[in-house]
Amino acid sequence: MFDDEQDESRGGDGAVPDGTPGRPGVPDPDGAADRADAADCDDAGDAGERAEAADREADVAGACPPPGGLAGVLEEMAALVGLPLAVGLAAIDPDGQDPSDLVELAAQWSRVLAWAHYQRAEALAALVAGAIEHDAAPGALTAVSTEVAMRQGISRPAATRLVR
Repeated sequence: MFDDEQDESRGGDGAVPDGTPGRPGVPDPDGAADRADAADCDDAGDAGERAEAADREADVAGACPPPGGLAGVLEEMAALVGLPLAVGLAAIDPDGQDPSDLVELAAQWSRVLAWAHYQRAEALAALVAGAIEHDAAPGALTAVSTEVAMRQGISRPAATRLVR
């Protein structure tokens, strides 16, 4: 569990990290605000749906969905990084979208991949540093590569390229 997600008894502060949904001025990547706004803009749905939309809207300020459609949503998400960006992109259905918007959607997913690769590299660097510190023998890197290869289901040479 991440430190910022833990309760106070476990050492976390319980605060929502910056750049995550639910903070003022941060776009709502899961689309709850868009759904709430759409209900208000269309005046459609029964009383229960309107009540749910009102509850969601109380958390996020905003008017009707951006006039740019998916392009506007993706533009708002451009400030997000990492997991909040991935959550926002996962909520987007690519079917029936404009081709130029799909190109931008793919580019945003590439940003998520780059972030994930960076996070993996950080974890592997810490693993290698710990292995070398613990066992200064020349075989420490080989041992780490072997473990990574077995866990990720890749060849040892591929794992060696990851940990170098």
